[in-house]
Amino acid sequence: MLTAELSKVQSRQDLLNAGSRLKSGFNHMVDVMIAAREYYESHPAAEIPELTDQDQEYSDHLRMEIDRVMRIEGADKLIAKYQEEAVGRLHLFQKRLLEKKLKIL
Repeated sequence: MLTAELSKVQSRQDLLNAGSRLKSGFNHMVDVMIAAREYYESHPAAEIPELTDQDQEYSDHLRMEIDRVMRIEGADKLIAKYQEEAVGRLHLFQKRLLEKKLKIL
């Protein structure tokens, strides 16, 4: 879990050591986001469930851990590097989805 990995990071060296696990966590998060969007697109009548208290708690914890880690010197560049592949995949997915919608219009 991404929050568990981030919670272990106390220094720049910890961040370097956790790089591949963090990259994997960011990629997993994007996998879930893409799967959710694909489901929504293929089931437009489906209700989108509200976030549960547990969902909100996880989201808050993740945000707090990222904020904490980002205070480490050089963390901004390292986190950006670890997120790069996931962000690129999400961008490409969104671009393809938009192109598909524009063709329908």
